[in-house]
Amino acid sequence: MSVLNGKVALVTGASRGIGAEIARRLSQSEKHWRRIAPQLERQGLPKIDPIMKGRFWPAVEAFFRNRHGLGNMVGSQPDGEEMWDVP
Repeated sequence: MSVLNGKVALVTGASRGIGAEIARRLSQSEKHWRRIAPQLERQGLPKIDPIMKGRFWPAVEAFFRNRHGLGNMVGSQPDGEEMWDVP
């Protein structure tokens, strides 16, 4: 049983782009993931750490960024002073 069973995920922007892909991936069954994980591990996806019982997330993120040609992308930077206290 997955640690995500019974959980709810709210994915904003799920109608297209990366939001749609995240929503699609979250809807995949554990059985499907178990079938494709070994193939992805042969391509470089980090294996599950036997002590921590999970994958090292920064390495997983780097794997998928590189796999999809997003290796050096960074988020956008603020273009000026943030004005959080404006009514």
